[in-house]
This record gives sequence, C-alpha cells and structure tokens, in this order.
Amino acid sequence: MKKYIFLFLSFLYLEASCGLQLSSEKPKVIVTFSILGDFVYQIAGDSVDLETLVGPNGDAHVYEPTPEDAKNIMAADIIIMNGLGFEGWLPRLLKATKTKAKIVSVTDGICSLQTEEESDAPDPHAWHNMKNAMLYGEAILAALIEISPQSKEKFSYNWAIMKKKLEKLDREFKARIASIPRHCRKVITLHDGFQYLGKAYGIEFLTPLGISTEAEPSAKDLVGIIKEAKNHSIQVVFLENISNPRVMEQVAKESGAKVGDTLFSDALSEKEGPASTFEKMMQHNFSVFLKAFQEACKNHDLILLQEA
Repeated sequence: MKKYIFLFLSFLYLEASCGLQLSSEKPKVIVTFSILGDFVYQIAGDSVDLETLVGPNGDAHVYEPTPEDAKNIMAADIIIMNGLGFEGWLPRLLKATKTKAKIVSVTDGICSLQTEEESDAPDPHAWHNMKNAMLYGEAILAALIEISPQSKEKFSYNWAIMKKKLEKLDREFKARIASIPRHCRKVITLHDGFQYLGKAYGIEFLTPLGISTEAEPSAKDLVGIIKEAKNHSIQVVFLENISNPRVMEQVAKESGAKVGDTLFSDALSEKEGPASTFEKMMQHNFSVFLKAFQEACKNHDLILLQEA
C-alpha cells in the first residue's frame, strides 16, 4: 500500500511541476536495466539522452522505483524493457506516471523457455543465448531509428559492428565447449537464470530452487544444497554479482568446495569491472564456465553456481 501511495504522490508532484521542465533536443530513451543500456549506448552513442533505471550490479528482480525514475519515465520518448515478466515493478510505474512514451519489449520476437517451477511462466533471461541477444539488438535498432530516423545510417553501422563481435564470440564458445565431454558440463544452481545458455551451448543446469532473487533459500533448502554438494564432491562454488554471497560462501565452507570466479547474469559490472559491456560480460562468463568444466572433468565433479 505504501508503494502505491508513494507513486501516486510522486505523480501529483511531477504533474504539477512538469511545465517547468526543459525539453531535450535529443530523444530521451529509458531502459530498465544495465544490459539494455549497453546495447542502446553502443548503437546510439551520444545521439540520445539515455537513462538506465537499474544500473550496474543492480538486481532488476527486486528493484523499487524512485521519484527520479518516475520523473524520467514521464519525460521519456521511448522506454525499452526486457519483458517476459522480468521487470515486475514496471507496469505499476507506467500506470502511475501515465507516460505517453512508446514501450518496446525486446523479447517480443523471441521463442521463450518456461520456468522450472511454473510451466506457464516464461523465463525472462533470454539474453544468455547469443542468438536471442542479437534479436535484442535488432529490436533496439528498429526502435531507435523510429524515434531518430535521421541517424539511421549511424545506428545501423554501430549495430553491425557490435553484431559481428557477438557472432564471433558465439562461434568461439561453441567451438571451445565442444571439446569438453557433455558429462562434465553440469551445474547445480540456486536460481534458474542460465537456462537459455544451457540450451544454446549444451550445458546441463540442475535447479533445486526457483528463478528469482526475491526469496533466499530456507535453512532446510541450504542443508539440502550442502548435502548434494558433498554427495557430488563439488570442487568449485561460483558467486554471482547481484546476489548475497553469504549463502554460497556457507555452502563452500560446509561442503569443502572452493569459491570460484564471479559470474554476471542480470547486470553488468561497473566500468572498471570485468563485465562492463554485454560482450565483455558474456566473454567473462564463458571463460569462467570453460575453466571450471575443464577442472571438474578431471575429477568427475559437478559445479555449484549461485545465479539470479
């Protein structure tokens, strides 16, 4: 109830003051989270006024909008979102602000997978399949050209460069992972967010829990995960950039596994980090997976991964 009152009051304030706001010469583009922000920036550069609601290392699953977000939404020409239920808080924000911006869902043309827990609920983490990521880029390119047709040539050129990089990375990862036996490509996850990656690249993800970071595992869940880790003599535990590391550190301690490199799933890293762009994020994750699979294959182990 407090959230609705907060958004309503924010809207009244903004509606009263919007006449004092100065319009921007550049189209104002709002994206919901950092991965989409990188796509827009690489394609459009400084030709648009870009605002990202959930920034680097932010968890879009549990995000709570701010008055500044409402202000940006109201001033937007276009809002680019992931869709498939990823931004559960966004419909409420759009309704409260009564924005007239064009809404673009980049997953509209994608064949979605279903969650493990609910057969009728789509898995929103489609960008982990590089083919889907390229469809994201095509959707974003079309949306940007629509609001800024005079920049079509520039946007198309920039996207062509980015797309070639993604295609190359996709080919390289497929070639490298093909050299690792399938029985070594197994991962236990706390949240099923890498399902698209698994389907695309032949990795088996075993998921004892759900898909979102909204719920921490219970004490009973944790005991079960630690027991499973011990049963499979798991050697490596992955931490993930948007989740609380406490759970996996405890699993590592109790099971005797070591903590491996951090993975990036739903958010990029800061600029100085290893996943500051989408391409770098995927390259980093691929390298982490390959290294862990190669090590695990020597000992016939499974890998334990915390994911959001």
